[in-house]
Amino acid sequence: MRGLLLLIGLALLAWGLSDDERITGGPGLGLTQIAVLMLGLFNILASALRINFALGVLVCQLSLLFTLALFEFALRATLAPRYYSPYQLHSRYLYNLIPGASREHRGLEINGGRQFYSVNSRGFRGEEFAAKTAGIPRIVIYGDSFIHAEFTALDNTLAKQLEGLLAAKLGHPVEVINAGIAGYGPDQVLLRLEDELEWLQPDLLIVAVFPGNDFGDLIRNKVFRLGPDKNLLENSHTFGDEILLNAKLERAEPLIKRVAREAAQILRVSILGDKQPVFDPVANIESGLQQHLDEYQEYVVEGDNIIRELRSDPYSADISLLPDSPSAQYKLALLYAVIRRISAIATAHAVPLLLLAIPHPMDVLDGNHDSGRVDTAKYPAYQPSLLTDSIQAMAESQGIDYVNLYQPFRAADDPAALFLKAGDDHWNDAGQRYAAEILGAHILESAALLPVMQVKAAELPAAILQQNQ
Repeated sequence: MRGLLLLIGLALLAWGLSDDERITGGPGLGLTQIAVLMLGLFNILASALRINFALGVLVCQLSLLFTLALFEFALRATLAPRYYSPYQLHSRYLYNLIPGASREHRGLEINGGRQFYSVNSRGFRGEEFAAKTAGIPRIVIYGDSFIHAEFTALDNTLAKQLEGLLAAKLGHPVEVINAGIAGYGPDQVLLRLEDELEWLQPDLLIVAVFPGNDFGDLIRNKVFRLGPDKNLLENSHTFGDEILLNAKLERAEPLIKRVAREAAQILRVSILGDKQPVFDPVANIESGLQQHLDEYQEYVVEGDNIIRELRSDPYSADISLLPDSPSAQYKLALLYAVIRRISAIATAHAVPLLLLAIPHPMDVLDGNHDSGRVDTAKYPAYQPSLLTDSIQAMAESQGIDYVNLYQPFRAADDPAALFLKAGDDHWNDAGQRYAAEILGAHILESAALLPVMQVKAAELPAAILQQNQ
């Protein structure tokens, strides 16, 4: 018995001194690591005591271990969608959605509260879809969090609302696939199109661009650079240590630790009176501007190829506030090259391409939104329409069909009612519905796009044909 306690103690000491991320959580000596080391010393000391006491220590530890294991199992069975990310690192796209994952998005009550969603076996949000059904038009929409819309119930997403609207107007089924992933930039969309467009076989490809933060992704992701003649060059990049560590911890770290951390934070706020930092819309824009300038310096000027951040998406302040800056000019040229490559991919697959320019709420509201506020006296070059106008100009110069939502959103009866509140810059259910109406009207009124939306009765399976009749 004493020998067993001694072995357990030595094993715990060895584990506590190891680099196992499950207990270290990163550099330095963490609380979990200290607890493991203390428990190891306790077992070593207990091994020198009387046999009855040693037996009691061993039984208590085994009981505690069994209880914690049951608790961990129960937490994973019930709360995994809340605490585990639906994303995984990807060598080509940097990250993607985990096929079969489920997620609980915890939003503020003012923005709709909690939303549950699932990822299908192909890694797309929504229900399963098979190979394209002959005769039924298929639209695929790529984009970032505005398209992914994890803050919105599935039926209220842009993709689903567009699907229902077109089906009602055309009088036959239309399939709209949501290919959005939160945090994605147009560069990641380009890479996925190269791999997915052939098997998806869409009749219409929609690529949504949110210039409110997509420009920054092109620099932060370090996927492409500009060549001497402003052509697109693939870049050799590596993940930073912190990203790799967080990826390891994502599924390996016990859920008990995450629940305990959250409980401790709640206690600090409710009992100890810890106050959350007050959000300053003006400071948010200033800090975002500095981040953009620093990222340009790091990647373009210094040639650093280590990816250190994947999900930070500040407002495109360098382009909007300092449009003549080297950072802004480089990003404009880089996005132009990315869109040109996307257009070439669509053309190679004989798929019509439609660019959707989504405005930032701050720009729609003349530089004043919960998520940010522009000091126009300090930045006289600021023009609210500049970001979406740049996407429109890129589309027009390359002969690409487009829908620019800036003016329609600005002309709405209550533009602020189209977006989430409390500092969130995403559109809400009403905003997605309005965008679906504008997008649907454009498709139905387009002499080039309407024909591809017509159902081909001769190709329809008999069961669907009978159902429509």
